Amino acid sequence: MSQAQTIELLDPHSKDLLHVLLEAPLSSLELLSAQLSNEIDETPASLARRAIEAIHVWSTNEKVAFIQGHPRIGEKSNLSALSAAEQAKYATPPTVLKRLEVLNAEYERRFEGLRYITFVAGRTRAQIAEEMEQLMGISPEDQLDGSSPKPLGPGDDLWEAELKRAIGDIGRIAQDRASKVQVLA
Repeated sequence: MSQAQTIELLDPHSKDLLHVLLEAPLSSLELLSAQLSNEIDETPASLARRAIEAIHVWSTNEKVAFIQGHPRIGEKSNLSALSAAEQAKYATPPTVLKRLEVLNAEYERRFEGLRYITFVAGRTRAQIAEEMEQLMGISPEDQLDGSSPKPLGPGDDLWEAELKRAIGDIGRIAQDRASKVQVLA
């Protein structure tokens, strides 16, 4: 807890702000609302930071549910207005969108239960595809048939590191969004 005074429960405005900042599924927002209290003079950035700190200590299943509530890179449906705006800054050729679809599927096969999350920060979808390929050690020419490597799951060090990285990137996204919203009233 910070040195600021606290109020008992997270108020509706703060819950709405968390939804905007984290784009979390309802179950995750309810869990956060039960864990976090308001702080006097809270800023969006400090609320986001405290939420990510709380998420890092959740159970693996709760973390996975949180990750699965986020849109896939390159996905065009089921996006919030913010995600749509963040992902639509650059025109994306259909070949890149198709490659992202394949890479998302391969990532989700390799890291069971996870969804690839990254802080886009003005990068194109083609650059994100390159990042995904580098993470998985594949090249654009590789034909992915799902046969190798063996999928990883909870308890595997690489899977756990990837889960932690994804939550960290959601924190970076939330901090970026927090810098664009007004201070809590």
